[in-house]
Amino acid sequence: MPLPPGLGVLLRDHVRYLGLRPEQPIFKVSKRQVERVFVATGQRVLGRGVHPHQLRKLYATFLIDNGVPAPVVAHYLGHSDYRITEKWYYEGNVDKLAEIQRRVPA
Repeated sequence: MPLPPGLGVLLRDHVRYLGLRPEQPIFKVSKRQVERVFVATGQRVLGRGVHPHQLRKLYATFLIDNGVPAPVVAHYLGHSDYRITEKWYYEGNVDKLAEIQRRVPA
């Protein structure tokens, strides 16, 4: 996950201080704990729960919509094949594209 430079430096120093190896977690937080935070925050801010995967997809969609090539986005997401990224991106935007076509005169 991309981090602001200052935060990256603090995390690096924290890891060095603790003597952690690369495969060791920096913070011990379960997947379920993260999901609970997202759901609670979404409820408070948006009036509905949010799943962490939605944020991941939003970020990837933002990158692709702003011209970042699918293979680069696939690398960020950890997809082994960029076609996986393209598939969910274009399938997820079918409704958006249909709405654009409906509004734009032929």
